Amino acid sequence: MSDYIKLSDLPNDISHWPNFHIFSNTKKLEKTCCYLNKTYWILYATELNKKSLIYYQKTLNIKLTIINFWKIDKYKIVCVKGLITKNDINLLYKLGWDIAPLIKMPSLQKPGLLLMDMDSTAIQIECIDEIARLANRGDIVKNITISAMKGEIDFTNSLSQRVSMLKGVHESILKQVLDKLPLMPGLIQLVEKLQVLNWKIAIVSSGFKYYASYLGKKLNLVDVVANDLEIYQGKLTGKLIGRIVDAKYKLYSLKKIAQKLNISLEQTIAVGDGANDLLMIRSAGLGIAYRSNYHVNKQVIFKIVHADLMGIFCILSSTILTDS
Repeated sequence: MSDYIKLSDLPNDISHWPNFHIFSNTKKLEKTCCYLNKTYWILYATELNKKSLIYYQKTLNIKLTIINFWKIDKYKIVCVKGLITKNDINLLYKLGWDIAPLIKMPSLQKPGLLLMDMDSTAIQIECIDEIARLANRGDIVKNITISAMKGEIDFTNSLSQRVSMLKGVHESILKQVLDKLPLMPGLIQLVEKLQVLNWKIAIVSSGFKYYASYLGKKLNLVDVVANDLEIYQGKLTGKLIGRIVDAKYKLYSLKKIAQKLNISLEQTIAVGDGANDLLMIRSAGLGIAYRSNYHVNKQVIFKIVHADLMGIFCILSSTILTDS
């Protein structure tokens, strides 16, 4: 059989594609152009199909080899080999796909630990912004939150400043936010799949324990670490109880929880969306920025731009193939 297989001969549904090589018009790329010198990648999306893959190859005029493909729930995943540059990746994001380099990462075939941020990661909102909004103090608090998540201002000081603005808010507003707490899509599926594989999941958040504890019970998490709001006579005092959970404390918690569970750091994953998540993201066996901002994304190797939280499982699923 020829090494060159015409794309037009392949079925449209990628789930029916056999293993094959894809070659576009030859164009030599220097190794120095390769993004972090990585040559094996996984592409994953719900709408990954032949037409879009052809467009991607033709537009960039690059040579790819499809190594394997598989499905995880609604996601189609393709493992490819090729030199993919930063510009190539940017186009891929415009197509609505996600990408991850195939480098050493935690294995699904061994017990592991997933450590997640809560606000805008495990859940769809920033709880402090919602509390402030319901208390008619929303705009100024939200603007400070945005700056803090980008790392533009000191996180600890910004949190203390925002919490102080909640002084006098009745604790019933906390319950209003909890009653409508929107979980991030894919959260429950991800947790359930990992727990079946003997993985442990914990939340380490600079948000509030009031909400993290709820998630801990709902999802059967092994631990929750978050900031504790002080309440006196049914109202917020504008202060926190105990140490503030900042970037350093998140890193400390990652190491402490992993040690307590006798799980090596190589078998840990840290996921978050803010600048205060970067320390734990860089220190875990696999660190992922989830639907984050430009300032955070440019500092990490792994990022999920489009997928829901099941994107984490899509990335990890590659270890079943590489391990075997």
